[in-house]
Formats: sequence, structure tokens, C-alpha cells
Amino acid sequence: IAPSSSSHWVWRGKKFDDDGFMIKNVRTTALQVEAINPTLEEVQRFTSKTSRDEFENDGTAGANQVSGFAFNSKKVEFRKGDRVKVVEGELSNLTGRVTTVTGDTIFVLPERADLGLTETLDFTANELIKFFRNGDHVMITAGVRKDETGHVVDVNEEEKTVTIIHDTSRNTTKVFSSDVTMCNRISAGKETLGNYRLYDLVMLGQGNYVVIVKVENTSFRVLDVNGNIQTARLQDVGRKRRNIYATAYDNRQNQITQGDVVSVISGEHKGLKGEIKHVQKSYIYLYNRQINKNSGIFVVPAKQTVLSGYGGVTGAAGGGGGGGAFGDGGAFGGGGGVMMQQPRRINRTNVMR
Repeated sequence: IAPSSSSHWVWRGKKFDDDGFMIKNVRTTALQVEAINPTLEEVQRFTSKTSRDEFENDGTAGANQVSGFAFNSKKVEFRKGDRVKVVEGELSNLTGRVTTVTGDTIFVLPERADLGLTETLDFTANELIKFFRNGDHVMITAGVRKDETGHVVDVNEEEKTVTIIHDTSRNTTKVFSSDVTMCNRISAGKETLGNYRLYDLVMLGQGNYVVIVKVENTSFRVLDVNGNIQTARLQDVGRKRRNIYATAYDNRQNQITQGDVVSVISGEHKGLKGEIKHVQKSYIYLYNRQINKNSGIFVVPAKQTVLSGYGGVTGAAGGGGGGGAFGDGGAFGGGGGVMMQQPRRINRTNVMR
């Protein structure tokens, strides 16, 4: 990248401004200007730049103009199960659920049975908006967080946006309400990219293995044995490791391997329980579905754990008596102590489950 004599940069023969936008002359006939569906992230980027440019030119801000374009022209895709509100006509402000979508016609079952509205009504898309309430469980359908799920914690009807707290990370994201749909399942988003998928143990750099804990559009979030999270580009990720025979030794010298359930008895994660996803030398990557961070994955030294049912681990150490660490009604937890047993040794043939 090299600066040019004017106020732009040149990279691979193309011009870019300071914000990374490419400067290019094109014919207007080559532009699509209708039925454009920008995500909120895209609108915010252009809003920020447009506002700054207009302020520098004439002291005004263009945020309202840009955001207004996005809100008014964005095409909404309705799905079965969406809660909607009527915004035009005699039934304005009526809410209901989408039952069927046929072409440009949306069939809605009203929520006001007390008014005698017990049959489905048909509307066009421009007569409806998606309607959400705090606490709704939803899925994002567009943008960098597509397919991620969470609960609505704020609704801004004027901006037509909702703020969502994610199921897996507990972070919040603000998106257009048109880019959200009602959802019953929990999802961390994308699970595959290239030849890799969520929870794979992969090489990142010479001899350095990490676990994929989030799949993004063109990259991954990975967890190393020190508990550090970093971003890895697809082209930087090396081969996957599928060594199901890898073993380590717990605090009681029990041999542990992939698929075993262990309790953490010391260190940062003391008191947690998890299933071994991967063994990497003297470290083990554990999975616990009750942990929202890093898609339920955390890493500990094997010596800080004890194989469940061995070494006198109590129910308290395993996550409490009754619910169990995995919310399984006690399958992995209990109220009393466990009798001491001899250290376990595993043959390779016993590892295959």
C-alpha cells in the first residue's frame, strides 16, 4: 500500500480512501439501486463516513439522510412464525403471526381473537413490519452474525432495530428488525468454513494447535492451551488433528482421553465439569453446554482434573447435587461422595466408543 499525491491510497493498482472505501468510476447503468438490503453494520459504516464528509464540506451531518434511506427502502423477507404489525390501512397497529407466505402476499393470523378476528388475513409486504417484544428468542438472518441466536433486550420501533443478547457469548448486537426472525433453537452461528468446522483441533503456526470456538464469514476465533482467544484467517489455518488415541493423566493418575467426563478440582475453572473434546499434550479441551463463553469450550491442565467417579470427587466439585454440571438432572452430579477407586488404565481398543 502506498500513499498517492492526492487524498487516497493505492493498493494493487486501485484507489482507496482513508476509511478503506474503493474509489472507482462506473456507469450509472451498471448500478443496482433498487431492492437493496444493507445490514445495520453496512449502514453504520456509510453513515459515519457520509456524516463526516458532509460536515467537513458544509458543516452539516448526513446521518439522518443515509439511515432514512436504509430504513425506508429495505426489503423485508417474512417467514412463517414471524410476529408482525400492520402499518397501513384500517387495521393499522394490529399484530399477528405469519402463517403462510405466497409470492408477495403474506397471510397473518391476528392476535386479537377478542375482537372477533379469528381467521387469517392477507396483506402485502409494504403493509407490514416485523414486530418484537423484549424476551423474544430470535435468530439473525443477515450480516456478519447471521444464524446466531439470542433474546431481544431492546426494541426501537422508530429506527426499526432490535438489540439482542447472544445465547453463546452473552454479547449484545443491534440489528435491523427485518434481519431477525423468531426462533426456538439455540445456535452459535456458522459451523463450517472451508474444510473446517466448529470444535476442530487445528494447527496454527509451527507445532501450535488450537480449537475453533467460533466460525465467522472468512475467519475463525480459536482458543489456545493458555486460554487465549485470537482470530485466525482461513488461509492461515493448517491441518486438522484427529488423534482419538491421545491420552493424558489426571490428578489421580487415571488415564483420560477424548469423550471422558472429568471434574476440575483446582485452578481458574475449579468446580466445573466437562467432556473431553481434545487432548493436546498435558492439556485438555473440555466442553460444558452450560458455559456461554467460547461455545462451551474451556481448557485446563490435565493435572487439575479428576475422572468422574474416581478419586473421591464429591457432587459439589462436580457442579452441585441435583442438576449436574450439564443440566442433566444429576447424571453427572450427586449429593454425596464417591468411593475411592484404583487408577484406571485404558487400552487403545477401549477408546473407540
